[in-house]
Amino acid sequence: MTPSLSVVMSVYNGGSELGPAIDSVLAQTFRDFEFIIVNDGSTDHSLQILREYAGRDARIKVIDQGNTGLTVALKRGVKASEGEFVARMDADDVSMPTRFEKQMALLRSDDALAMVSCHLEHFDEAGSTKLVQRLGFDPRLARLFLCFHNLIAGHGQVIFRRAAYEAAGGYDPDYNLAEDYDLWTRILRQGTLGIVPEVLYRYRVSDDSVTARNKSAQEGVTRRVIGRECARLTGDEISEDTAQAMLEFWWARKPERTPIRAITKLNSAMSKVFDSYFEQNPSLGSLKVEAAGTLAQTWRWRGAKVRAADIARRALYLAYAGLWRLRA
Repeated sequence: MTPSLSVVMSVYNGGSELGPAIDSVLAQTFRDFEFIIVNDGSTDHSLQILREYAGRDARIKVIDQGNTGLTVALKRGVKASEGEFVARMDADDVSMPTRFEKQMALLRSDDALAMVSCHLEHFDEAGSTKLVQRLGFDPRLARLFLCFHNLIAGHGQVIFRRAAYEAAGGYDPDYNLAEDYDLWTRILRQGTLGIVPEVLYRYRVSDDSVTARNKSAQEGVTRRVIGRECARLTGDEISEDTAQAMLEFWWARKPERTPIRAITKLNSAMSKVFDSYFEQNPSLGSLKVEAAGTLAQTWRWRGAKVRAADIARRALYLAYAGLWRLRA
């Protein structure tokens, strides 16, 4: 029988982290799933580990291929899967035992939901918790804030409907990094986001992660998504400098990295996106206050990070915080 859920994971040199990741999937209280694992050209003993697990659990299907990179590997994995729903899982992370059960219950409760996420716990190589990332925004505002940054955070904690994934065009190989950010923006044109307000996924923080190893290239892809989404909503292109300022603002980079002229253009771009979003979604008008309040709070928080001696920059951040507070 076709399982209702397909779990898709790509592995490249998974090492000692691979076993705990697989075990966390097999220990799920929700049992109706297949587990598609793509070995993306690993040069360590990952393939042997995968075949040993597959020999013990018939739900595991291993695809062995030459190295293509994460995006292409995931695209192949989803294509090979059969479930109505697709859960992502990363090979160095851990899913909590009730993750699938609770996320599937939410997805099945509302046909308008295209995907669901949850809160995340970041942990280091020693297993110690670094922070808990709570998705504390109204999910109906996700499409607005995705124009600015990937507020859904991690990749592996999401489950999406196959129909929404296919309607969105699936993983795009042109986005070989920040592939999750690109995909979420397109899937959420097909439906809405749901959030299970619990920590159901543990995300490993490592200096050797794909994100850490490809920081500069990842920023470039992220800027592309920011520019595309802002232009799609407003009809106006934003400059590379403005997209970079957006990235630095929402990624909490040091404020002095962003030129003052770029800060002014950044606020103008966010204001235009904000206005366009609510003009195109009048049914969400009641959320304007919350959205403007979030922007005011973020400007104020960033302003507090400015060095006291940088009077002009601090004044500009706090002035924008005040303007957004007036809109709230």
